[in-house]
Amino acid sequence: MDIISVHAIIENHQNQSTQTIDKNIYFDLPEQALSTAIIEFALQAKISVIVQSHTIKNYQSQAIVGLHTKNNALQKLLSQSPLRYIFMDET
Repeated sequence: MDIISVHAIIENHQNQSTQTIDKNIYFDLPEQALSTAIIEFALQAKISVIVQSHTIKNYQSQAIVGLHTKNNALQKLLSQSPLRYIFMDET
């Protein structure tokens, strides 16, 4: 099983890591190639996602539209693949 690394970049706020991941934000991600979906997810979630392109090149994502936590949205985004992720706090 491959694992991708998700870096939640937190600026100048103590104990914001959990709050940032658990906060609902609006996503508008159509069904698309997972490689494109990961880029769009990172832009909309305002976080960095590190993944080797060969790991995700053969997968599709499902559409994610509406209010979701970053954790929930990424989980749904990867649901059609065997990939898993780890959120890493960069404080």
